[in-house]
Amino acid sequence: MNNINITGRIGSNPEVKKTQSGKSVMQINLAVKRDKEVTDWIPVVLWNQSADFIGQYAKKGDLIEVSGRMQSRSYESQGQKRTVLEVIANNTAILSHSDKQQNNSGGNPYPAQNQRQNGYNEPSQPEWGNPIEISSEDLPF
Repeated sequence: MNNINITGRIGSNPEVKKTQSGKSVMQINLAVKRDKEVTDWIPVVLWNQSADFIGQYAKKGDLIEVSGRMQSRSYESQGQKRTVLEVIANNTAILSHSDKQQNNSGGNPYPAQNQRQNGYNEPSQPEWGNPIEISSEDLPF
């Protein structure tokens, strides 16, 4: 069963893009603590309502929870086969906002009804983007 749940901080301000067919899509990198000294950067792709939700209510440094599936895809660039591993989000939740936002705001900037959002009908392959490149030497198998 391909399920993944991760909690991490957004690495840069989220930006919603639109595909040619008008669907909302976003790629973010989550900083996830492995232990006290190591942080992993996990690429996450959000579609439709999830992308719109995070784009509207979240900022760099916010702590979010993502559940979804791990997906790999391959493409060829400059004569080399590349493999991309990414999380395709099905559900997202904003757990807390960054300290900077907390100190500058008069309260919770996220409406209670929008604390959790489900994504539906996400395509199996992104139709855009700058893929994160992973060579076959980087894979553990």
